[in-house]
Order: sequence, then C-alpha cells, then structure tokens
Amino acid sequence: MNPTKTPPPLRILLVEDKEFDVQAFRRAFKRSDVPCEITECMRAEEALARLSDDASRFDLVVIDHGLPGMSGLDLSKDLIEEKISLPLVLLTGRGSEQLAVEALKAGVDDYMIKDPSQGYLDLLPVVFPEVVRKHGDRAARKRAEEALRKAHDELEQRVKERTAELASTTEQLKLELTERKKAEEALRESEERFKSLSENAPDIIFTLGLDGTFTYLNPAFEKALGYKREDGLGSNFADFAMKVDTKNYMDLFKRIRDGRETIRDMTIVLINKDRSGRLFNLSGAPNIDAAGEVTGMVGLLKDISEHRKLESQFRQAQKMEAIATLSSSIAHDFNNLLMGIQGEASIMLVGITRSHPHYEALKGIQKQVVSGVKLTKQLLGYARKDTHEVKPIILNELVEETSETFGRIKKDITIHRQLAGDLHPINADKGQIEQVLLNLFVNAADAMPDGGDLILKTENIAHTDMEGRVYDSKPGDYVLMTVADTGHGMDKETMDSIFEPFFTTKERGEGSGLGLASVYNIIRAHGGHVDVESTEGYRTTFRIYFPVRQDDAYEALKTAEEYIKGTGTVLLVDDEEVMLKVGAELLQTMGYRVLLARDGKEAVETYRHHWVDIDLVLLDMVMPNIGGGKAYDHMKEINPNVKVLLTSGYGIDGQATEILDRGCNGFIQKPFTMKDLSIKMKEVLENP
Repeated sequence: MNPTKTPPPLRILLVEDKEFDVQAFRRAFKRSDVPCEITECMRAEEALARLSDDASRFDLVVIDHGLPGMSGLDLSKDLIEEKISLPLVLLTGRGSEQLAVEALKAGVDDYMIKDPSQGYLDLLPVVFPEVVRKHGDRAARKRAEEALRKAHDELEQRVKERTAELASTTEQLKLELTERKKAEEALRESEERFKSLSENAPDIIFTLGLDGTFTYLNPAFEKALGYKREDGLGSNFADFAMKVDTKNYMDLFKRIRDGRETIRDMTIVLINKDRSGRLFNLSGAPNIDAAGEVTGMVGLLKDISEHRKLESQFRQAQKMEAIATLSSSIAHDFNNLLMGIQGEASIMLVGITRSHPHYEALKGIQKQVVSGVKLTKQLLGYARKDTHEVKPIILNELVEETSETFGRIKKDITIHRQLAGDLHPINADKGQIEQVLLNLFVNAADAMPDGGDLILKTENIAHTDMEGRVYDSKPGDYVLMTVADTGHGMDKETMDSIFEPFFTTKERGEGSGLGLASVYNIIRAHGGHVDVESTEGYRTTFRIYFPVRQDDAYEALKTAEEYIKGTGTVLLVDDEEVMLKVGAELLQTMGYRVLLARDGKEAVETYRHHWVDIDLVLLDMVMPNIGGGKAYDHMKEINPNVKVLLTSGYGIDGQATEILDRGCNGFIQKPFTMKDLSIKMKEVLENP
C-alpha cells in the first residue's frame, strides 16, 4: 500500500508589523495539521517589492490593516492594480461594516477580525486553504468564460465574413462549394474548440431550438440542477422554470429569435431535481447559422445561489455586529450610571446598623443595582464582551439562575432541582459555565419536542467516586453536576460523536454542531471531566465534574464583611464627573489619599509629577484625548513598576485583554461595590 502523500505546504506572505501577532499566527499553524511556510514583512513597501520581484513564490498574502505608513486596504488595492493575482486576506483588530464592504468591493478575497475571544487564530488553518482554493476556482472560471466569449466572437465574425464574400458577386458564387467547405471546416474547428471549453466549464452552457427545447447541455447542468443531461435534452426550457415565469421566458426567447436581441446577467430561478429553487444569472444570444439564419439560442447560466446566500449571511453578520456594538455601548453607559448609585449607597451604609431607619432602603437600592448589573451582563454577553475571569463561584447559584430563566422560555418542560446545601466552591469563569448550562438545557429541550422533565442535581464527591471512568482524575474533592432529561435518548453511534465539532443530528441549517463540543472544551479547560449515558427511546444523562479549589481569593471573598481598609495614595482616572466624585469618596472611606485626573493626558502628567508617592492607579479604559491603553504605556515608561487596576463599563474584551497582556495588574468591571474594589486593590497592591 502506498503511503499517504504529504500535501505541499501553504506558502504565506504575512504582512504584519506586530511581533506578538506574528508569533500568535505561527503558533496557530503549528497547532494545526496544515503544513505551511510563512514569510514575514513588517512594512507595505517590502511586501510590494517581494511580490513584484516574484509573486509565484507564494500561495496567499495575509495583510494586517493597521500597517505603518500605508493601510492594509491601500496595500491590497495596489497589489490588485499591479495585476498580482494572488488571493488576499485582510486582518483587522477592530472591524467595521464600512471597512468590510470597501475591502470586498476592492477585490480582497476574505476579511477577518482579530478577536482572540472568538478563537480567530484557530480558524486560520481552516479558512486560508479554502480561500486559496476558491481564488483558483474563480480564476479558472474567468479564463473559461473569456475563452468561450472569444470562441463565439470568432465564430460569428468568420460566418459573417464568409457570408459577405459569398453574396458579393456572381464570380464568388462560382466558388461557393470551395468557400462553403472552408466555412464548414472553420465551423467544425470552432465547434470543437467550443465543445472542449464547454465540457470543462463550471457554468451551464446550452443551446435551444426555435421552439425552446434544449439541443445541447454541458456537464455542469447535472451538477447544478441534479438531472442527467439526457433528461434535459429534448425538454423545453420552461419545464425547469416556475410556472409563473414561463410566459416571460417564452416572450424573451421570441425577442432573441425574431429581434436578434442579446441579454446579459438576467437573474432567473430554475427548479432543481429536489424541487428547490436555485438562482442563476442568464446570458444569451441568437444562434446564427452560416446562411445568417437564426436557428435558436445559445446561452450561459451561472449558479449564484451560494453567492446570494453568502451575501445575505454577510449582511446579517454586519447587522448583528452593529447591534452588538450598540448593546455594548448601552451597557457601558448604564454600568457607569449604576456605579454612581452603587458608590453612593455603599458610602451611606458605612457605619450604620440594621436599626437605622434607612438601612433597609439602602440595601434595597443595592439589590436593584445587582438586578441592573445582571441586565448589563446580558447585553455584554450578547455583544460577546462579557467578563472572562476565573474566580470562586458557588455552582448552585448559577444553576438556579440559569434554569429559572430557561424555564420561563420552555414552559412545557418541568425542571426538578436537587442541589446540595453544603456545595463546595469551584474556580470558574461564570460566563463560560452559563454557556455550558444553556447548551445542555437546549440539547435536552431538543430531545423533548413535546415537553418532559429536566432533572438538575449537584453534590460533593471525592476522586475515588469517579473510579471506572475513561479519564484519569486527579486526587482531591470534586463537585458533580448532573443534567438528565426524559427525551428520546441516543444510539451508541451518536453518543460516540456528540462531542466532535460540527457533528449534529439536526437537519442542514438547523444546528451548527458546536454546542456540545464547546461544553466539552470549556469543562476540560477548567480541569474537569464530562461523560454521558443514554438509553435510546428513554433518557440522557450528562455528568460534569469540577475540581474543588479552596484558595486564598475565595477565603478573602468569604470573610470580608464590608470592605478592607487600606493606606497609601491612589490616582483615580475617569472622564465621568460622577465617577470621580463617587470613586474619590469610596477610596477616602477605605483610607486612601486620592489624586484625580479627568482623561488619559492629565493622568500621564499627574503621574509624571507624583509617581514616587502614587501606590496605585485606578484607570478607566475608554476616555477622550488619550485612552486607558496608551496612558498605561506612557506611565510604564515613567515607572516600569507602576501598579494599575483597569476599570470599565465594558467587559474584558480584546482591548482590555491586550492591556493586561502588556503587564497591567488587574481589571474590575463597573459597577463594583466597596468590598469588591477593596479586595481587588488589596490583591494588586500585595502582589509583586
């Protein structure tokens, strides 16, 4: 048996000026099974020189939009104008609908947003080979179309020339047999050339008789409509059209036949063998014989169904991105407003007892703030900018909240909760565990289309209780969460594949096949395990094991009654006046001396003059003049050991993560309580 042939490496020219992104790019391909050779360019001019010298050395050009001196889009346009016919992919750290539309209009093959929270790096080895393949397909189709048009033009011109010569004089008539033979020979040569091109063309090429019946169909007919060519030959064009369009097509062919009209890129619908409609661009012209008579029609049908589908998906994605951006902005502003309310309530509660007449009212205000925070978390989650932070949580609270919300939507499902009262805490990302729960609940609901029971159970166990499982559990205590349903169950073949990406038992277009795959990946990333049992026709049970972590952060969270007192000087930076007022009062109440700055520029100047005395900078991320990220970089130049705690009404999205990756000490999301702030500040100040 011959060994499997290793595919040639994908030769990529990467135009990127950030070494961090270059290394991340390389690691993404190193993790995959896609062989590649990556050549780096730091500037646009260098890329132009390399490609102008020898573009054949590369299969794909990947360009970052934010290049110094020349944007990635301008570089792409220059390459296209220079006729460098390589597939181009534009990368950007912050996408916009305008940039995406401009890039695609300019001729860029694909457009991707560098969003680490969405795992874009893991998509690169999957997307890039497909971009190269599609680019090659388009180039081949274009060459075939040009050759086909040229063949038609040559044929028509030669027929006209021969006809004019034969009709010019009586003497030419004497040479009729000889000239006819030449014309016929030329016609045969053209027909052979036409046949060769047609048989290999990706689009449907056809000829019709005067009555509208197919007299020729190329092989693309079978692939596009699902019929055999012999089924189409002799059939009328109208047999494959919607009844409502039949008369229009007949009128159109009559104009082509009698009026010798030519049509180009007319959008029509034809019926596939499975009775579904497919969109085509129709181009056609009269078919003229050597005598100048119209014998029918020759035409081309380009299948644009997938293209239109992709256009629709692109518009939908852009719309959802716009909605997500709006949701994120609303959540940010609302969090700032809640921060003001939360701060004032926290300050008023300092020093008063339960017997105070306003105590319960202030506690009620704080509860309403918590409700508002949940709302903004939903908005940030929709915008994919929720906090991704591992910290101690009690799983029962999350199970109750998520199942209660799910139960209001799926009222035909009865939810049973059996939650242990003394459940150990776990270290987890709350948003990701919410995603796990919702995916499991949706999976259970799909298995119970007519309703049923959903049983949720939590309990404390030891690793010895997990013996006999296929995985090797580490010694220690675990929290076991069980999610069971009374649905139709699964067979063994399905159970063996449910955690595989893109595996789904749903009809095409009804499910992505990523729900349970993401459950598995999230739990494994938390150091846990997942297993499933199912009886076909009866029920399914998922068991999720979380390791118990009793760490210092949890103890501090559990024991802190109100807040932790502190000493030292804090530089508070925020462009919202209410945040400066409330923040200063909170910090002073906790025992800190406070300096204020209303934007990034003022913050840098204040830090430059007082950095020796400043122990911590509480830095808002989104501000005018200079944003939080640049302000942090400037302060780090002044003092490499500066301690900075980021704050934002947004979650930890790509921008905050980048700042943290550059060495920033921590992040806290608005609104926060005095206790939350004091714990976070203590962590930052005590860590070296």
